[in-house]
Amino acid sequence: MYAAAIDEIKALGDLDQPKYCAPAGAGATPASLVPFALRFLAAELPHRLGQTQGCSTGTVFGVSRRAAAP
Repeated sequence: MYAAAIDEIKALGDLDQPKYCAPAGAGATPASLVPFALRFLAAELPHRLGQTQGCSTGTVFGVSRRAAAP
C-alpha cells in the first residue's frame, strides 16, 4: 500500500516546481497549490517504508515551515 503511494508521489517530481504554483499577481509571491497533506505524505512515506537512506529531517521540517507560513 505505501509502496504504491510513494511511486505516485515520486511521479509528481519536486513539489516546489513552478507548475505547482498559482501565478503571482501584481508582484505577489506565487502560492503553492500542493495540499499540506500531500507534502506530509511525501515526507513521511519513505520512513514508513524503511527508506531512510538519503532522507533527512529537512523534508519534514520543510513541511512544517510551509504550514507555519502565512
